[in-house]
Amino acid sequence: MKKTYFYGTVLFLMIVTGLFVLVSCGGGGGSGNVDSPDVPAGEEGAGEGGGGSAPASVPASISLATSQVEVKSDNSDSAIITATVLDENNAVVEGARVSFTADGGQLSKSAVDTDENGEAQTQFSCGTAKKSNRTVTITAKTGTLSAQIPIRVTGTKIELSSDTTSLMIGDSETLAISVRDAASVGIYQAPVTLSASPAGILNLSPTTGSTDISGKFAVQVTGAQSGSAIVTAQSMGATANKTYTVSATAEMFSIYTPSQEISSLSTGSDLTITVKAPTQSKVRFATTIGTLTGCADGETGSVINETVSGGYASAILSSNDAGLATVQVLDADDPTKTDSIKVAISAPPSDAEKVALQANALILAPSTGDTINSVTLSASVKNDSDQVVGNAPVMFSIEKPTGGGEFISPNIVYTDDYGVATSTFTSGSLSSDAGGVTVRAEVLISNLPTTGLLAVTFQDTDPDTIIRAAGSFLADGFKPGNQIKVEGSSNNDGYYTIAAATADTLTLVSGDQLTNEGPTNVTLTRAITDSIQIVIGGTAGSVVIGRGTKISSNETDTAYILPMSVLVADGNGNPVNNAQVSLSAWPVRYITGVWVGTDDCYIVYRNFDLAPSTPGVYTGHSFDNEDVNRNLTLDSGEDSDTPYDPAVPNSGYAPGHGDGELTPPNSAAGTLPASVSTDENGVANFDLVYLKASSCWIETEIKASTLVYGTETISTLT
Repeated sequence: MKKTYFYGTVLFLMIVTGLFVLVSCGGGGGSGNVDSPDVPAGEEGAGEGGGGSAPASVPASISLATSQVEVKSDNSDSAIITATVLDENNAVVEGARVSFTADGGQLSKSAVDTDENGEAQTQFSCGTAKKSNRTVTITAKTGTLSAQIPIRVTGTKIELSSDTTSLMIGDSETLAISVRDAASVGIYQAPVTLSASPAGILNLSPTTGSTDISGKFAVQVTGAQSGSAIVTAQSMGATANKTYTVSATAEMFSIYTPSQEISSLSTGSDLTITVKAPTQSKVRFATTIGTLTGCADGETGSVINETVSGGYASAILSSNDAGLATVQVLDADDPTKTDSIKVAISAPPSDAEKVALQANALILAPSTGDTINSVTLSASVKNDSDQVVGNAPVMFSIEKPTGGGEFISPNIVYTDDYGVATSTFTSGSLSSDAGGVTVRAEVLISNLPTTGLLAVTFQDTDPDTIIRAAGSFLADGFKPGNQIKVEGSSNNDGYYTIAAATADTLTLVSGDQLTNEGPTNVTLTRAITDSIQIVIGGTAGSVVIGRGTKISSNETDTAYILPMSVLVADGNGNPVNNAQVSLSAWPVRYITGVWVGTDDCYIVYRNFDLAPSTPGVYTGHSFDNEDVNRNLTLDSGEDSDTPYDPAVPNSGYAPGHGDGELTPPNSAAGTLPASVSTDENGVANFDLVYLKASSCWIETEIKASTLVYGTETISTLT
């Protein structure tokens, strides 16, 4: 018997398994029969730009117009380009094919037929390939006629920054260059060219280069001889300038003391800033934080002018607020001569009241062999006014370890001028449970309240309480909001937070749990601490497959495109980034019969060799793929010719069996990429492409697999 089958839209199954039938709703209609493998395509709407009927009149002119003369370099907007085609009588021409081209950027359509108004439109935008400021020419053609229109791409800018523009001969300064698009987003690998004019006063190194991932590029500017010179930087169609003054040592206008690029200052203290001003009569001081007081003139404020005496001018900086202050000094008569320093202002360690612990990641993989996985810990210490506290000792520790060898190094760190202590947590060889391990940061200062050894009773009373028989918690310095550390008990050692305090009772916040105990001798100490949970895991735990709800056609209308996705999560339900997922497709079954109609995308089949028992009622029939072992080779017993028994579903003989070929071919399942990589959401997207001739006749299995700690996990959708 002649092999006859139809194969079509996919069914998907999850193994996490599932199957799906290749579908074609709204696509090819008609009917198929057992003697013809072709499924009529039915009516397909002609897509825009897919061709049109010949225009009723001959085009004699074409003109172009635009909705806006410029677009932004960040690709955030677009211009509507309208071509108008007229005949020799200046009447609009409908149905004329207009082709659009551009020498840059991107067009939404390259060929459009004119409408009843004689107009064809496309949209022009900057695109993502090139973000430079430039002029793009757009050309429209119909037949031998053409027209052009220019569109400007704008918004990209280049910015120059330098701590000082006054240099001594032989001294160098870093010039920071930032190249950004119209949305102020840094442009990666933007070419930068620099020059200095007049020549000989400055040396630049390098004079060319490309920006980093943040859109930044750095150049060393060195004074070569006395004079003023302008540095010009050019990139992506943008230009910026900065003027430098080079002097001999004795003539140099600069900050003399302090000499550090970043100086430290405690709140409530003073820092004297002295400026060398050999040719100046007045120096202007300005600060972003705190107050300046002139040493000679006594003027006070955030901006003051100070008289130069003996070639120097000084001012005192003080502040009750913490932060990073920028102090700039300028020649009051020539503001192009300038210098600046940064001053990190922080509260003293004795003012520490709270600490906040963070990590740059809360999930990391176990460390195995030469692969070491770690996260950065940052403890920020502040006072009661939320001002940063510098030079405060912070101890890092681990609670609930896995026993796999995780560690923190260093474990005691002093906060910097910004109130931050930084350490590193490195995972061990074992994974944690979903709760993770506890990492704690505690500020170690000597002036914290403590009870000394004290007899107390712990009561599990919801809220739980700690009661003392003698002395006063209030007199010891404990108050609501404080954290306390209990040491020396049998069951209640740990950290707690006070909700309310009286002389003899500390009431804990809801959620802090005590075990009934006491009276017992313990030590209660005020604690400045915080903790986080870090989960050791983050490798693939499972993978699932999903399918889209809309199907599209390819450009030739011969195949369907079905969007699909895989999602990979770890054991805690967190997304796994950059997981490599292998994909495959296999036609597990095929359907035979006559396609006699559809009802809301439901296909009705009739078995080709069975007459309907009731007029108007039809039955369907499907058969397993003959290639049982999926090796693409016809093996013994795989091409059966056993007669079909209508009393036994899915048995025996089927069309095409016994003809020496495997039914259906593996390509009937469609094609998809061999592998995909998940994004930061644990998702990887791909398309299943299958011929319209297969639509509604093939049941396809899609399989996705990835590795979980060296073991393959598989999801199947059929």
